[in-house]
Amino acid sequence: MTTKDGHMTNEERLRRTIRFEKVDKILSGPSIAQFAATYAGITQKEYLDDPVKAEAAYEKTFIELGGWDIGRPVFGGGARRGGGGDGGGGMFRARPGRELAEHSVAQFIEREVMLPEDYDFVIENGFNALQKRINERMNPPSPNQSPEERQRIAQSQAERMKVQREKWDSRGLARLSNGASGWPPFDFFSIYRSLSKFAMDVRRMPDKVKAATKACIPDYIANAKKAVETTGCRRAGTASSRSSATFIGAKQFEEFVLPTWLEYVWAM
Repeated sequence: MTTKDGHMTNEERLRRTIRFEKVDKILSGPSIAQFAATYAGITQKEYLDDPVKAEAAYEKTFIELGGWDIGRPVFGGGARRGGGGDGGGGMFRARPGRELAEHSVAQFIEREVMLPEDYDFVIENGFNALQKRINERMNPPSPNQSPEERQRIAQSQAERMKVQREKWDSRGLARLSNGASGWPPFDFFSIYRSLSKFAMDVRRMPDKVKAATKACIPDYIANAKKAVETTGCRRAGTASSRSSATFIGAKQFEEFVLPTWLEYVWAM
């Protein structure tokens, strides 16, 4: 599918852009989650808690403002259970309509979820096992919900995401990545241990942190390759937050991040 400007598809433009080749237009892909809610006249609470309203708001913004070329909508995923904030984006969140006003943007909360003994756990069991353990701590299953019910909900969400993917594919939007994008393990540990505790871990047990970081990479690579098979998109993205220059210096980056992350990047 081509766009109204030029003769190339957005997928062709993206591939040529990656190769530093000439294209017939510059790709655009705004991050508009909060703006879409405001533009469509719904609250941030509704955008996070109601996937149907969120998708309608995103679609309204896309159609009425002329559309864009790359990216996919990111919705809130529905309301979560009680507590002082739910797990989202790797951290606990204070949510609009609960801890915050309904029109407020969700705020991340630093909280220790990963424990010191989890370094040994990931060294022995790999990243996927650690991620499963962390997810269960952040969003423990309801005692009133059977395993069959949890499976049904997960299947329903997977089907909704598939329909959503196909709809945006049909509109010609290119995917930046296959969904396997992620932080380096250093960032993952910092976010789940909390910034202050992880900073002390790096000082007090640097070899343990390095070993745990290295133990994550095989699952990182396997997950990215599986995403290629599932989606057909041969691009895996990455971005850093806690391992960026705004958090750590070049010496720590070269010692704790670069060696294992190069292994992941070159495997792609």
